[in-house]
Amino acid sequence: MLESYFRNGRKINGQWSYSLQDCINEFREEFPHIVL
Repeated sequence: MLESYFRNGRKINGQWSYSLQDCINEFREEFPHIVL
């Protein structure tokens, strides 16, 4: 899950921004049987 968090980072105006929601969505696609 940590790797997904950093993989979904975006650089906006020189600042890195990370979306926890994108990370959760990617995790749910990969592991649909696990409830968060």
